[in-house]
Amino acid sequence: MEQIIAVSAFVVVLVGLVKWAKKWEKVRSEATKKIAINLGFDFEAKPDLVAVDYYQHFQLFQQGSRRRITDLMSKKSGEDFIKVFRYQHAKFDGDKRRVSIQRIVSFTNFNYQFPEFDLKPEHIFHEIGNLIGYQDIDFVEHPSFSKKYLLQGRNERAIRKLFAPGLLEYIENREGIFVEARGNTLIFYREYYQLEPEQITDFLQEAKEVYREFCKASVA
Repeated sequence: MEQIIAVSAFVVVLVGLVKWAKKWEKVRSEATKKIAINLGFDFEAKPDLVAVDYYQHFQLFQQGSRRRITDLMSKKSGEDFIKVFRYQHAKFDGDKRRVSIQRIVSFTNFNYQFPEFDLKPEHIFHEIGNLIGYQDIDFVEHPSFSKKYLLQGRNERAIRKLFAPGLLEYIENREGIFVEARGNTLIFYREYYQLEPEQITDFLQEAKEVYREFCKASVA
């Protein structure tokens, strides 16, 4: 009898937590919608799966499973197509499933053609990987950048051309940014950084600044 009561209590608590989470997601989504309108963006709370498919060639979108984009903000500004969204995917750590949620800013401009690259903060595991041949494009004349960031990509020559001294100096003075590029599109994010709606404006401004630096370097 006691076991039945305990199980019933657990189920009630679990159902309550699920309902609370769904309610909170709705509140967060509505708050994001207001931010989007204030910034002149269109808004879709639950875009279709095509939204995820567009980014399938990016490293971040090849991780885990159950990939989903929500709270999609989008607009055209000049020649830039800008999107801000929450990206969710699941990873398995042993027999446990961990859900990762983060906010991403995406820029697409058909006047630019970026080489394919992935830029992320360098961790101890990357340093160990370097010893066994893990790719990391370093710049001898910029040891601070090479120590702080891991840079990878297929066309090393094109990547080195893009990452000119001005861009390297800009990035090495920033902490914890992730940037990936595929052709006309560049995405910016921070690891496991999903943001509250009221933080979106500042995050978008930071992303724009980083994007502009890459645009300047690509035409230099």
